[in-house]
Amino acid sequence: MTDTSEMKQLTEQRAESRAARAIPSRDGRRRSQLTAWQNALLRIGAMLMLVGAAVNILSHGISFAAFTLGTLMFAPMQACARYEGRDVVVKRLRRQQLLACCLFLLASACLGMQTFKCGIAQGGEWILPLTIASVLELYTSWRLPHSLQKAKKP
Repeated sequence: MTDTSEMKQLTEQRAESRAARAIPSRDGRRRSQLTAWQNALLRIGAMLMLVGAAVNILSHGISFAAFTLGTLMFAPMQACARYEGRDVVVKRLRRQQLLACCLFLLASACLGMQTFKCGIAQGGEWILPLTIASVLELYTSWRLPHSLQKAKKP
């Protein structure tokens, strides 16, 4: 086989794999579903974020490391799940999830500034974006499954 035919086969296999993971919606469009390892990274990242936020009382260094590692695991996996349907409510909820991911990253940066005593956020400013992001994630995780089911119904 030549290199171009091997590349073409590999590309077709990847496309078939992506299509198998996608869930058809009511209007024929697809919503990408996370793989098992991506789902595991998402959950481990969320737990590390929780541990990092809770440990901040005891140790700023450990807190920063755990929270940042958790954020860097959680945010990209959350962004990988896509919705390509036409339901306006689901699209709005999805945008809110992406905003929450950005706020988690901002909270991580502010926590780093507090830990290393540099920058403009040397106090407890990281708590504000963390709180807003947590409320958004809680709201969207509660509403999104109901909205997806509602969008599936004919």
